[in-house]
Amino acid sequence: MTNQCNETASATDGYGIALQPICNQALHHIGDKLLYRESASAKSANVENALLATARACSSVLFDIGLDDLVGDRFLLCTIPDEWLAHPESILYPPEQTILEIAASAWDRPETPAAIARLQQAGFQIAVDAAVMDSPKLALESAPDIVKTDFRRCQVASGFSGTSRPLQLATFIETAEQLEQARKRGFDWLQGFVFSLPVVIPQTTRKRSGNRAVELQLLAQLADEECGLPELEPLLAQHPSLALLILRQANSAAFGARARSIDTLAEAVMRIGSERVRALISTFMLTSNEPIRRLQARALLVRASMAANLAERIASLSSQIAFSIGLFSRLDVFEGQPMEDLVRNLPFSTAVRRALTHREGELGKLIGILDNFEAGRVDGLGQHTITMLNEDYLRASAWADRWLRDDDSGENSQENQSARAAR
Repeated sequence: MTNQCNETASATDGYGIALQPICNQALHHIGDKLLYRESASAKSANVENALLATARACSSVLFDIGLDDLVGDRFLLCTIPDEWLAHPESILYPPEQTILEIAASAWDRPETPAAIARLQQAGFQIAVDAAVMDSPKLALESAPDIVKTDFRRCQVASGFSGTSRPLQLATFIETAEQLEQARKRGFDWLQGFVFSLPVVIPQTTRKRSGNRAVELQLLAQLADEECGLPELEPLLAQHPSLALLILRQANSAAFGARARSIDTLAEAVMRIGSERVRALISTFMLTSNEPIRRLQARALLVRASMAANLAERIASLSSQIAFSIGLFSRLDVFEGQPMEDLVRNLPFSTAVRRALTHREGELGKLIGILDNFEAGRVDGLGQHTITMLNEDYLRASAWADRWLRDDDSGENSQENQSARAAR
């Protein structure tokens, strides 16, 4: 059975990913090959820009679903573009669950063997094509972990033996007869249509929202060595989807972070580091395909700032935590997902989590005040309290407009970005 269908994708369909199973000799499903699809209806890849396609696939895996929900404890095999070899900080996948396949074009670069060795030292397993292994020009610094062989060539790559022998993966196995032949020839892992056609993951074909002006400002701030975390948090608040992404990354096992809670965006940025935040922003910029809902973003920014203003009047509350609480307390509306689903895999403390989902504790009361004020439910409040709330709202609104105005004027101006970073 061969897959020759290559349907034309609808321009409005939204790109996504597909998975194809990888099984071991015992035919247990142990991993998945990640494939890019330009739309939900596409039956095969149509890749004109490898970097863009790979970034979008990475975005779909890590941002839309999450690796745990996508493949569980199985590994993910994904091809990386040449640019990621030169800039490994762009690789956002966790090394403990990822096998990186080196693209054929990378072998024309003399620096590739050293780059592969660095990735292996960082904990990644590396897969290479058997045709590359047969090249007399190849001089790898260390053995690859997996060698892929197109089973139609019917040859297992040689050159390694004993403990240094890479695992052998046979691909393009299309019939039960070929499957049995591959097992007899000693292939460790098996992949092909005999198990399943690539399955498009529907959750990844939705449109992504972006805010190019804020993304550019964030990159400018991160490039400034004197930039502090307090300058980043208001910018991230204008980009809720990116803020949510950073929180999810901060909860990755790669940082040993699952046992430690955080309460602010600044803590999340500190945990994962500026290099990884820069890679996240760059990837998001490549994958965004819809203008941000600007009015919603402004409302979130005002709400977060007002929460911080209110917290300044309450000795037991941190204005920084209140800022994050104000922002994330409306993220369910912005993202179109239930709050319980959004916070399930985020590294929030119990107090913050209960405040967001059940409006409990002092932080929950703070959210309730914001909810009631925005809805105009001020009956029963004293005149002094109403005046205080109005003052805090006006301060927050002016602050938000100032940030948004700076973004508009600085989107295409490096001078404005530099000046703003210096403030």
